[in-house]
Amino acid sequence: MNSRPTSSLSLASGRSNDEWTEGRAKLKHVGVCDKGGFFDSVNVGSGKVSRYHLALDQGMVMVAAANALGDDRLQTYFAEGKIKSVIQPLIAQAQFTAGP
Repeated sequence: MNSRPTSSLSLASGRSNDEWTEGRAKLKHVGVCDKGGFFDSVNVGSGKVSRYHLALDQGMVMVAAANALGDDRLQTYFAEGKIKSVIQPLIAQAQFTAGP
């Protein structure tokens, strides 16, 4: 069974800066990150840490952290449509091939 170390940071939204910083320090102490960022997963049975970094996971962590540290600023940008106006033209160019 694997557990994503980034999950605890992803849940940082709504927590204080001190709680977020403390959580990250604990994860670094147990070896689930290095200078390249957070590792993908930890086998909770053996304690073995995956040595693969996943940009998607780290992106979600950074967004959660930025939102938490920025007093919900990112959530506000989405709610006000500021993100949509920038992203929509980029997404319109994408060709999705999965599904019917």
